[in-house]
Amino acid sequence: MGEPARTRTTPPRRGRLEQPVRRALAGAAALLLLGAPATAASAAARPAAASALAVEAAADRAPITLDNLSPTAPVKGDTLTLAGTVRNSTGHTWHNAKVRLRTGTGALGSRSTINEVSKRTTATAADGTPVDGADHPMPDITAGGSATFTLKVPVSKLRLTGDGVYELAVELTAENGASLGIDRTFLPWFPSDSGVQPTRTAALWPVVDEPRVTARTMADVRQTPVLRNDGLTSEMRSGGRLDRIVKLGDSLPVTWVVDPDLAITADAMAGGYRVASGSGTKAGSGGTAAKQWLTELQWAMVDYKDAAQARKQLAENGGSSTPSSTASPSATASPSDTGSPSPSASAGASGSGGTQPNPADYPHDDVVGLPVGDPDLASIAHRGHGSAQLSTLLSNAQELSANASTALKLGVQPRTDVAWPVQGWLDSSIIATGKQAKASSFIANSDSIGRSGLPYTPSARRNLAGGLHEDVADSAIGSILSRDLSTPASRAEAVQEILAQTLMVTMEAPSKQRTLLIVPPRRMTTDQATVLAEALKAADKGGWIDPISLKQLQQTAPDPSAPGRVPSASAYPSSLRATELSSATLGQVATVNAQLQDMVRILTAPQRVTGPFNGAMMRTVSTAWREDPSGERAFEKETNDYLDDLAGAVRIAPKSSTITLSGQSATIPVTVLNNLEQTVQVVVRMQSDQPTRVTVGDGHRLNIPPRTNRQVEFPTTATTNGRAVVTVRLYDLQGKAYGPTQRITINVTSAGNSVLIVVGLGLLIVVVAIIRMYRKRARRQADGGPQGDAPQEGPGEGPDEGADTAADGAEGSGADEKVEG
Repeated sequence: MGEPARTRTTPPRRGRLEQPVRRALAGAAALLLLGAPATAASAAARPAAASALAVEAAADRAPITLDNLSPTAPVKGDTLTLAGTVRNSTGHTWHNAKVRLRTGTGALGSRSTINEVSKRTTATAADGTPVDGADHPMPDITAGGSATFTLKVPVSKLRLTGDGVYELAVELTAENGASLGIDRTFLPWFPSDSGVQPTRTAALWPVVDEPRVTARTMADVRQTPVLRNDGLTSEMRSGGRLDRIVKLGDSLPVTWVVDPDLAITADAMAGGYRVASGSGTKAGSGGTAAKQWLTELQWAMVDYKDAAQARKQLAENGGSSTPSSTASPSATASPSDTGSPSPSASAGASGSGGTQPNPADYPHDDVVGLPVGDPDLASIAHRGHGSAQLSTLLSNAQELSANASTALKLGVQPRTDVAWPVQGWLDSSIIATGKQAKASSFIANSDSIGRSGLPYTPSARRNLAGGLHEDVADSAIGSILSRDLSTPASRAEAVQEILAQTLMVTMEAPSKQRTLLIVPPRRMTTDQATVLAEALKAADKGGWIDPISLKQLQQTAPDPSAPGRVPSASAYPSSLRATELSSATLGQVATVNAQLQDMVRILTAPQRVTGPFNGAMMRTVSTAWREDPSGERAFEKETNDYLDDLAGAVRIAPKSSTITLSGQSATIPVTVLNNLEQTVQVVVRMQSDQPTRVTVGDGHRLNIPPRTNRQVEFPTTATTNGRAVVTVRLYDLQGKAYGPTQRITINVTSAGNSVLIVVGLGLLIVVVAIIRMYRKRARRQADGGPQGDAPQEGPGEGPDEGADTAADGAEGSGADEKVEG
């Protein structure tokens, strides 16, 4: 099944009495069968019996659990060991109880039969008969107490009549043999592979986490990244989830499915990073762990046979037997497209005994790279359909996953032609969205595709229209892996169920070789990874599966009896729609992108801003947010707030809203602030809304260095008294407005008598000139001269009072300044 829901309720443990009525009956049986008197004197025991019933009804733990079965897939001559725990949830001591082993009379007939056995909660005749000599007397178990048991039985005593899957049950019985509880498991038995075609089985091995890197970076040349928390440190350290997943997958023939953003983040941490803390940051503590983990990941994805050869080579050269423990990063490279530095954690170095093996030099397992950030295809398809910004984002995320910088960090070039929607649920819009990310194959959930109607499980590869394909994951096995597997009993049960399911697939049509795809949860836990690893190893050793990669599976011919199918939009589960990213969240991508593009036009080093924010936008639509909606809201707010801070770092310093001019002219100073760490290029302009009353000078083009203020002056002339409003605003070099407008009211209290005199003299000169022209023309006509005016030399236009000279003005303090004429 394609990434089963992690929020689903865990199926009931076999043997657990769930309903209060059943618990009460079990409690009553325990009292009668373990020594409660059945005579009239029992009336005195009724209060105690009632108490026991209450305790039993409140209990939520099975009376008996099977914690371990070894070997998980026995062969002829083996002795089977079963170990488990008995728990007394009644209010009375249990005396003379014992555990015995039961097995059915024959192999189970189908996968549906396995499911039916799993759902039984009480002992029935279908559980078979006790196995001779396979019982374990229990000591007295006090109320609320527990005890362990171990059964050892040769497989020859288990009545295994032929290849197939058998039910085994450990049952807790009272002194008289009545059942007090039962726990079931399954035993695969495949002693002979004569004529049986093993199922070619591919398993995905996801290495995925939640977004950690923010859009924020430090002001140094490297742009040290800032992480939203330091949670990856514990995940990557020895014993952490990501550490265990990598080590478990190291020796398995699996297909790695990696979000390259995790490698980008680990690489950034290895070079030094900060962690958000309140309004500031603090030093991150996981650089060494991240460097070690990334190197281990690189080696784990090397074909495990070649990795073993490399380890042997290194040991022979006098180095460590584990290449990952000695790999050293090279010098820091240029910043990546997500704004993170990119030192290579896998570059070769000379060790004490010879050349350090480089994982990039060896053949690799099949490695699928998700689009960077693991964008939620279903949310984008359903709530962001038609958004050009989201389409561009998906394409960029896919291209970044496939580029050389990412391959350097991963130590391998991943393939990016596979789409994995949430839990493998498809519809036509999800297919269309996946195509935007250049996917040609889609991981699908067999539950979403529906039943094939065939008497066997068909192969995983299916054809779709338009040259597309779907690789259908087995939902039954996926559901097993989606459970809470945090206890020994749950893990033992899950391993045996997976072995049973895989063997049953093979036995459904033993002469017809097919393919099977196993997909665990996207962010599988260490316990889920452990179960899958144990099951794959046991099934491979047992001989009924043939492990292959996803790429090999995709090269097999689809079963013509099981054509591909794309479910309708109405079939998409409402429970998954409820967890989708909101339209508002997806819309923020367009909003942030528009604001980012406005800002880029004034920057001289735009990549210092676009890189971190492009990465942040990819992470904003991550699939991981379905499980952490509050985290998504916080991440979105942090991104928007930081972009607002950066955009507001280039602005006009506030001025008094009113300026009084007491004469006909003055200059108004304007200060432009640049609090960024790079030079910006802007034009500052002032405009009057009443140019007949107040006129202002031309705009100024400014190149403002980092962390610098520039002051420019606008000459202003007033012709009449009264109020006028001027606006001051920044523009980019293409003439598009940047930032808010600042309005200033100019109060002209006296234009001055000199202004009136000058105006009057000007009018008088014009009148005199007209009279003189008239008289000259009259004389020419009287003398017979040429008609019309001779060319006159008009006044030339003065030089542009432009920004280039203003840009060299003195730096201002940025304080408010009141200007009077």
